[in-house]
Amino acid sequence: TAKKDLQSIESKEDRRKQLEDDVLTYLEQHYCDADLSQGQVAEAFQMSTYTLSRMFKAQMGIGFTEYINAKRIELAKDLLRETNETTKDIAIQVGLPNYNYFLRLFKTIVGQTPSAYRTAAQMSKD
Repeated sequence: TAKKDLQSIESKEDRRKQLEDDVLTYLEQHYCDADLSQGQVAEAFQMSTYTLSRMFKAQMGIGFTEYINAKRIELAKDLLRETNETTKDIAIQVGLPNYNYFLRLFKTIVGQTPSAYRTAAQMSKD
């Protein structure tokens, strides 16, 4: 019946929404893991990387890696402002142990090096 079909569509939609929420919660808890990958997340949720990628892009408007990197760099910015830890230690903490990659990524996203960012942030505090 049409009613049954509608319920089936709605419950499928609810399951999809729940899955999206679960994936985002998982990423919120694990985005600092250096070994976090799209493949690992897809496996954790028993789906293909292709399905995860499509779902992610549709919901977030950006790709999986872009999202993770943006979250990592936001945290790095907080740590640069609020701690005196070295940029190397911060890179490791946010899940980017390859220091040169961290520097390039930070500069690409923020528009300046981590050191320049920290200096500017400290000057604006004074």
